[in-house]
Amino acid sequence: MVGVAEVLVEVAQCGICGSDLHLISELAIAHYKLERPHVLGHEASGTVVQKGKAVTHLSIGTTESAGRPSTISSRSLFKEGKKHLRKIHGFHSTYEGLTMKECGSPTAMLRTHHDVYVDPGDRVAMEPGQPCWDCDHCKSGRYHLCRTGILHGIPHQDGFLRRRLAHPAEFCFNQDVRCDRIPETVSDQDGALVEPLAVGYWACRRAQVFPGARVLVLGAGKGVAHHFRHTQTYQILLAGPIGLCVLLNLKAAGAGYVVITDVRDKSLQRAKTMGADACVQVSPKEDPAEVAKKLSPAMGDRRADITIDCVGFEHTMRTAIFATKAGGNVTIVGLGQHEVKLPILDAVFREVDIRGVNRYPHW
Repeated sequence: MVGVAEVLVEVAQCGICGSDLHLISELAIAHYKLERPHVLGHEASGTVVQKGKAVTHLSIGTTESAGRPSTISSRSLFKEGKKHLRKIHGFHSTYEGLTMKECGSPTAMLRTHHDVYVDPGDRVAMEPGQPCWDCDHCKSGRYHLCRTGILHGIPHQDGFLRRRLAHPAEFCFNQDVRCDRIPETVSDQDGALVEPLAVGYWACRRAQVFPGARVLVLGAGKGVAHHFRHTQTYQILLAGPIGLCVLLNLKAAGAGYVVITDVRDKSLQRAKTMGADACVQVSPKEDPAEVAKKLSPAMGDRRADITIDCVGFEHTMRTAIFATKAGGNVTIVGLGQHEVKLPILDAVFREVDIRGVNRYPHW
């Protein structure tokens, strides 16, 4: 059933994020631990096929599948989730005795805090986070830091990698309120990339990018398959599309000169075509301090005003601190390792600020 301020979205495209890969390979991401069958995905686009009474800004669609059953059954998702975990992890005994009721429903509804306007038929991009609207973070506008809200795709709230789901209309992007319908010139696949592009936008806001800034971006992008084929050592200087999303936002924000690094020449070639002013291939075997020196010529024989780490491993964090000028800042976007050893006194004495990025707020 669709709530009064919700829409039923038929999912067209859903991206696979680095956090999804962490959940598959490690059954955890940051402090979130996977303890039951779980539906992944938080980067998605789709078509509105049904809407609640309070929704007026999106149109209901006439897709071929509009007459099909509204969703995969809860019991089917539960069984498939168990089967998937058994295949990957050899089946955890803690799952064996769980019933569907004990594991929870694959879908969840959450009220919205005001009426919104939508019509079925509109193609939309969905924001995965749904805050409580009552805590101090929500009331101050930083709703993405809400600790009592939910985030689709992160344990234990099922994600978007399914046929259909009910979602608050205010978190389906529409031109009349806070978001846009996906225009005809943008594909469903590109629509799913709105979410990681938003992460890049907020990373630049957190980094306080200013016109003319010299910015170093660590991590230009990699294919999903490489996550499983290579060792952790190889992954150290790679990033997903977030590095490229950051690059696009940096250029839009007026950054004067952007240097981007990666271990793969192919990734750097892609970054170059997307506007990077200089690309430097690095190796995880190099000492971070030496990597920082290696980057100096590309930065005009100076350190970066801002460094944005889109990888999040100890090697890249150390490189970021060494490569940033006194009074500059290091903004960390990538979710790599839980604990790292950093040259913190170097950052303290040179007043290099270290900042984190957690998704985005868009009010």
